[in-house]
Amino acid sequence: MLGIQHYLPRIKKAVFSFNGRLLERQLYIHFFERENHNLLLKTVLSYQNADGGFGHGLEPDLLTPESTGICLETALYYFDLIGYIPEKTADKILNWLDKKVSSKGYIIHPPVNMHSYPYQPWWANRDDHRIFSILAFLIKLNIKIPSSLLDKTLGFADQFRSIDMPQLYDYPVFLFSLFCAEFSRKEEYLIKLSENIRKFNQSQAEHFILLSRYWSYFRDFFDASEQEKEVRRFIDSIGEKGLIPNAYPELPWWNPIATLDGLILIKKWGYL
Repeated sequence: MLGIQHYLPRIKKAVFSFNGRLLERQLYIHFFERENHNLLLKTVLSYQNADGGFGHGLEPDLLTPESTGICLETALYYFDLIGYIPEKTADKILNWLDKKVSSKGYIIHPPVNMHSYPYQPWWANRDDHRIFSILAFLIKLNIKIPSSLLDKTLGFADQFRSIDMPQLYDYPVFLFSLFCAEFSRKEEYLIKLSENIRKFNQSQAEHFILLSRYWSYFRDFFDASEQEKEVRRFIDSIGEKGLIPNAYPELPWWNPIATLDGLILIKKWGYL
């Protein structure tokens, strides 16, 4: 549908040759050539550390091998995309969180040895809200959250700042609102998001938020015609090299990743 098959050969070439990692190659093969859950799962699990967390540049702007919240969030997104997380993997993740989540309910960041490896400067800042998206994904994946961990996170969430107009990286608390039934402020956040999501989408047009990893979970806030319009806009933006315009020209590795992220969602939503 929508003529996207025409673009697949050049998209594949871009993913395989233009800063495309083994992970992106396996994602392309799995979703567009031959499904192989085991091989894709093995690729994602290669980023997991012995401590149960995930690191090793799964978030490509943070290349420390140490486990971090953002790498765990990324892994959980892929598990949800695959539709499966091994029970042992989930147990290891919960063990890591038990050790890394502070008494105030957030993950301590940055990791100790981060400065020994390449990273983008924003990752030197705190990353307190990452716990929200992590728990949201675990809940969505039907993983039982220990009450001690959930209670700490809920306590932190109850004191978290209000958000009227969402910004691009505010998605963790909105995901938590969407998937955590126990969150007392979930309606507050979701109502505000529903009121402002179209304006937000317009202000972030270059990011194709409806076809981005985390904001795509709010697809149902748009009607069917709005969704198809965004899919068409994404497809029409694909250039001769098989990539959408890069919203981060100084970070070229994101170009094939963002293109593939959107393409997979288009496939999963039945437009391909």
